[in-house]
This record gives sequence, C-alpha cells and structure tokens, in this order.
Amino acid sequence: MKKYPNIRNAEKIWREGIKYRELNFDFNEKDVYIFHSRGVAYCCQEIAKKTKELDEDKAYVLGLLHDYGKRQPEKLTGRFHGQEGYDVMNAMSYPDVARICLTHSFYAPNFNEKYYKSYKPEWLSWAKEKMLGMEFNDYDYLVQLCDMFFEDINMVNIKERMKGIVKRYSLTWDDIEIQYEHVMNIKKYFDKKCSEDIYELLNIIC
Repeated sequence: MKKYPNIRNAEKIWREGIKYRELNFDFNEKDVYIFHSRGVAYCCQEIAKKTKELDEDKAYVLGLLHDYGKRQPEKLTGRFHGQEGYDVMNAMSYPDVARICLTHSFYAPNFNEKYYKSYKPEWLSWAKEKMLGMEFNDYDYLVQLCDMFFEDINMVNIKERMKGIVKRYSLTWDDIEIQYEHVMNIKKYFDKKCSEDIYELLNIIC
C-alpha cells in the first residue's frame, strides 16, 4: 500500500484543508497559500521528472501537501503547522506526507535551535524528538529546495526568498545563513542529478 495519496486524492485533501481553514479561521493569505502550494508541487514534479530517479507523481503530491498543517493558523492557535500536518497525515495513513510536513522546515534532524528564533521552544523540542535518528532522503531535500522558490505570489531565486524570510521575521542574515548554505548545497545536488541548472530548468531569474 502506498504511503501517500494519488494526485486526485491529494488534490481533494488539499482543497479540504483550505475549506477547513476558511470555515474556522480567517484566511487572508489564501491566494499566497494556493500559489505557493501549487508552485512547490509543480517544481518538485519537474525536477523529479528530469532526474529520472524520483517518482514525479509522488514528488507532486508531497510538494502540494507539505504545508497542509497551515489549515490552522500558527499565530492564532499556537500550533506548529509541521505538527498539525504530521498528525493529520499520519491519521490518514500517509506517513510519507506526514514526514514531509515535518522535515521541510528544518535543515537537519539535529538542527541548532538558535537558527529558529521565530519558532516556539516546544515546537523545536517536538520536531527534534520526531526526527531523532532520521536521515533525510531525496524527497525531503527536494521539497526543502522547492519551498525556497516562492515569496508572496512570486517565483524567486533562493537568495531573494531568504531576504523575504529575514524581513518577515525581523531576523538578520546571520540568523539564516546556515539554512541558506544548506539549500544552496541541495540546489547543487539536484543540478548534478538533472544535468542542468535548476534555475534554468524552472525559468527562475538569478
């Protein structure tokens, strides 16, 4: 049995998540969420297709649902979107999606908490416990990479995305430097796997 839904069911789950948010909370950033989720799904699928090693349907599904946990707003509920997505997807018997809901936010399973100043301590403790002994795989890295190609309703390069994060959370470049280096290394990894610069593959302006 597959550990993730097919594309048709993933789309249904994704739309239900949006409806849940609209019915229970304000969703002022709905357009951004839709643009981001579909964009990440598209990029994951295109890169997977190019590698000829990863399953492009699985890549699309994981990209589409990586932020499913945002069906609950973190600021209002205090619930980490990674945990919300992880718990709901495991309850649906989709552990591969649950994993991505968790791993897409962290540069390593044994991450240093000081690089996550905008996260609550209890979120970080929970994440570390769940990722104890875990090793990231190509799907983890793929979603982490594609997550960095979108800022607001624009497709951007990684550096521009990082600038947006710094501004949005009142951080400094030192606060996110290790994440930036991590994602750039992932890009180089997939550049090699695709035998093509990812920016060129996805028509992203450097």
